[in-house]
Amino acid sequence: MSDIKEGIYLEAKEVTLGTGHTARTTRVRNLYAVRRGEGGKLELFLLDEKLRPTGVREQIGPEELAQRMVHMAKLDAAFAKLKVLLDRLPPPAPPKPKTDHKPQQQEQDKGKTLAWWELTQKGADHLLKK
Repeated sequence: MSDIKEGIYLEAKEVTLGTGHTARTTRVRNLYAVRRGEGGKLELFLLDEKLRPTGVREQIGPEELAQRMVHMAKLDAAFAKLKVLLDRLPPPAPPKPKTDHKPQQQEQDKGKTLAWWELTQKGADHLLKK
């Protein structure tokens, strides 16, 4: 943990955009402000092109940071200014509890099985000539 320095880190990875024969591989670069968090974790703040926090944050361990990202030492002066903004950010929202219940409409429709023509917006009346 002591070898991980707070600062701005670069994550560069290749992603595939599109599907099939139109798919192409693109290199994506993201800058993150990295600060020490609680419990030995590191807190990452995704930055925009002007080195301002976007509001997206995540927590990872130091091993994962070392594998995914590279420290940008030339941006240490920008990080010193950025620390003031990071200190003013609200704490992250607690995760929402997962619910196992289905929405009420799905429970009501559970017993009903409709034919495909009943699922159209106009119904089935217009499908047959009179």
